[in-house]
Amino acid sequence: MNCIYGENMKNKNSVMMESVIEWFAYGASATGSLFSQFFVFCGFSSIEIGFLAATGPVISFFSNPFWLGMVGKKGFKMTLPMAVICAAMGVWLVFLLPGFWGKMLGLSVSTFFTTAITPMIETRIIKSVKIKNKRYDLIRIWGTIGYGSLALCAGILVKIGFHMIFITQSIMFLTIFIISFKMKDMEEKDLVAVRSFSKDRGNPPEVKDLSSVPILNLPKETGSFKMFMVMMVFSALSLASASFNSVYLPLFISERGYDISSAGISFSLMAFCEIPFLLFAEKIVKKIGNFLLLTSAMFVLGLKIFLVPHTDSLMTLLLVLLLNSWNFIVIYYSIYNYIHFKLPQKHVMKAQTIFWMAQQGLAFLAGSIGGGFLINHFGVEKTFSGVGIFLFSLSIVITVVYFFLREKAGKKEIR
Repeated sequence: MNCIYGENMKNKNSVMMESVIEWFAYGASATGSLFSQFFVFCGFSSIEIGFLAATGPVISFFSNPFWLGMVGKKGFKMTLPMAVICAAMGVWLVFLLPGFWGKMLGLSVSTFFTTAITPMIETRIIKSVKIKNKRYDLIRIWGTIGYGSLALCAGILVKIGFHMIFITQSIMFLTIFIISFKMKDMEEKDLVAVRSFSKDRGNPPEVKDLSSVPILNLPKETGSFKMFMVMMVFSALSLASASFNSVYLPLFISERGYDISSAGISFSLMAFCEIPFLLFAEKIVKKIGNFLLLTSAMFVLGLKIFLVPHTDSLMTLLLVLLLNSWNFIVIYYSIYNYIHFKLPQKHVMKAQTIFWMAQQGLAFLAGSIGGGFLINHFGVEKTFSGVGIFLFSLSIVITVVYFFLREKAGKKEIR
């Protein structure tokens, strides 16, 4: 009895540690989201900001496979500390190096480390969640809280000076460095063992803390890699639009002449809006299904982007940004849930790599560089309106097609 109680306490402590590191990881991301505001302050054009914002996504094509591969070879506890300590030092190159090319060089170095930190942490947490039969959404919610809290704090601190963004981000990375030593490695074989255990009720020798691993009722692997790729195409278009919004919202705010802290407040509000969805994410995805969850979020995201330039004050802008409650996080969760709870295990690692490369690479690249050229040609307001109309129109079309195909298939789930 004491042994079981002890293992349960270990489980609770482990979940708490995962929630804390999630808070700091997304907190660091929040401070990074204000880099575009720093570049506006530096006097760069929309095209230059687009190219600077695209540096990270380009580097992520190399950094994510490299660092995730390192995790596989050296383990999480050895790899993550190495990446975060380099990130904490590397971000200062962005602040210190002068001119456009100096900033690009600084970003090229720092993002090799920073872009891989969240994927490494998320990969480790999702494995832990599966083995312990815990809810991922209740851990991910702490990432949202961390993002919202730090976006608000950093938005206020920029009134002191933009160097505060870099100080805050360095503190986030150094804290992750310390926490990472408290987390143990999570082997893929443990997950395979637990899957077998849930099927034949055998005693998996690979899992050492068996008392902390209940008999799992894991979801059936009903998905297919083909359906995942279809979802990824539409997800990439959505994430490109979301990236465009993130990169150029500070530029829009600057053009309207709002207070310098308004960008941080906006990002903070958008993050906190995600919390209600995360509280009920598991039930919602079961009720609606991954694909319709994705298309509904595409529609609302398009509507939000379209409405942004039609606001006439900071207050009306913030009211429009409340639509973020059914935007990025819903798209993210619909895909991530499909990968880890619908796809056959043999496709998970490949799908996860594609997802992170699309989210941090292709989508952000298209949103930042493409958005920069469009803004330079059409202006901020027309570009926001055009991107919004494209996205919510596309969502309507693919939803109609989906229902047509499902009706044709006898109302069965399309695979």
